Amino acid sequence: MGKKAAALARQALALAVGVRSARTAINEHRSATHRIEWVDWKGEVVDVTEVRHGSIPEHEPLKRPSTRRYDFEFDRWYPLPEPAKEDARYTARYLERKKGVQSQTVGFYNHVTRENDRFVTYYDDSAFDIPATEDNISLTTFSLCLALSSGHKGFVDSESADFVRNILTDIGCERVCINDYYYNEKKDIRSISIAVGLKHIGIPTLFVVIKGSYYGAEFGGNMIVGRTGEAHGAHLGFYSAREKALEHIARSIREFGLSGNVRFLTTGYSRGGAVSNLVASQITDMALDGTMEEMWGVTSRREDIYGFCFEPALCQYDTDSREDRYGNILNVMDPNDLVTKVPPRQYGFTLYGRKKLLPSNDPDSVRRMMRYMDRYFGQGISSYYIIPKFVPRGNIRTLDQLLEAIMDRAVSSFGDRDYYVKHLQGDLSYTIYSIMDNLDEARRVLAAFDPSKLKFTETLEIIFNKDRFVESASKYMTEFNLATNTDIAPMKGVAAQAYDLLKRSRPSDIYMAFIGLKKNYRMIGTPHYPLGPLSFLLAEDPHYRI
Repeated sequence: MGKKAAALARQALALAVGVRSARTAINEHRSATHRIEWVDWKGEVVDVTEVRHGSIPEHEPLKRPSTRRYDFEFDRWYPLPEPAKEDARYTARYLERKKGVQSQTVGFYNHVTRENDRFVTYYDDSAFDIPATEDNISLTTFSLCLALSSGHKGFVDSESADFVRNILTDIGCERVCINDYYYNEKKDIRSISIAVGLKHIGIPTLFVVIKGSYYGAEFGGNMIVGRTGEAHGAHLGFYSAREKALEHIARSIREFGLSGNVRFLTTGYSRGGAVSNLVASQITDMALDGTMEEMWGVTSRREDIYGFCFEPALCQYDTDSREDRYGNILNVMDPNDLVTKVPPRQYGFTLYGRKKLLPSNDPDSVRRMMRYMDRYFGQGISSYYIIPKFVPRGNIRTLDQLLEAIMDRAVSSFGDRDYYVKHLQGDLSYTIYSIMDNLDEARRVLAAFDPSKLKFTETLEIIFNKDRFVESASKYMTEFNLATNTDIAPMKGVAAQAYDLLKRSRPSDIYMAFIGLKKNYRMIGTPHYPLGPLSFLLAEDPHYRI
């Protein structure tokens, strides 16, 4: 055998040995077992089991004894057990019910775990003894839970309708009217899902639940700002949804056969919060101006029109946002939430009614909120709420200040509302529509993008060359478009407009935004997760006080 043949033989032998070794390692790994610790409500390990690699750990529920004030129902293990890849620990989670108080179980989509979740909420008819113009923390908490119930993640939207129907029925609504959008498989940017429940509490009371969480293609409507003066200056996308909601309320009143004095409660989260703000203000105007009876055949007082808006986007035009007229509307907002800053207040947008701001920039208050998160949603779940880890830059000490500074500079560089409508609105709304209609694919494509690894010098090179800027984004767009059969042209249009925005900005502003976002981009979406405002309300609500 020649030298060359001998060398090839040795290489082949080495490869065969390597393959056998790899197979042996894989088989040994697959046959390995992992240690699983099961932890009770006190944080103590009550059992240890072993499970084969790839198998899902299982354990019977742990019973938790009642206390003088609370009963406990085992809910699930947290986090949800998944195929074993390594040693793991699971903690028992319970639904906590206060004794002697009527409670309801609400289902909602938990944006942290990306799973459906359950929670105990409290409702009593006596809540309406307090007029809508005064604070009512327990009714506020319940209204948020009611709004979140409409965003339960079902295999189809009709399952989400079942969850909001269930909670309305549980509180004693005799009839529930749900609009067709819950049952339409294909959405458009004007769609809005509405449920209206009727309960007689002295007078007929309508619970109007506007879906604003876990929705998809309708998100494109959030970008339809509309020209100055259009839709009375209100955000056109939200205004169109408002009209759909008012039509359904009017239809429900007719179907229920109502007349005389009626009470209203509207509630919504995020997009639903913006629409709730528009709906509640319109109902208030109809009541105060005396047009409600002519249009709907019923009457109402401002004190009986409860408007709850949680983390709402700005939707009204800043002309008539007086608290003395709309003091019956309450907006619960995190000052660090980007959603509550768009569309820009610099375009004249605002919210009607009172504001209740989360103290998310106060370390002591945040720690208190986080304790409530862990208690009610799973030990350690508060670790996602990373707002206290904001990295300051110069005079910017909070995420709120960073976002405000970026919005100020973006609007001053980009142009007014009509410029946005002419040059960006159509492309951006289509882009968002496409992403939200194919969200899992978008997440897969963007998983490879990590802004923290960008270098400022490389970013500057891209900024000074429009073709390169669009090209750098195109690789993500192309992969997404091929997988989803969507149109790449509007997305490239968005990239081109983003480039023009950067070119019109001062280098110092670009550098400030680049550094601020590079160090803090992971927390941009965190303040909009519902567990933040919900935990804030729990810390104030006497039903949950620790």
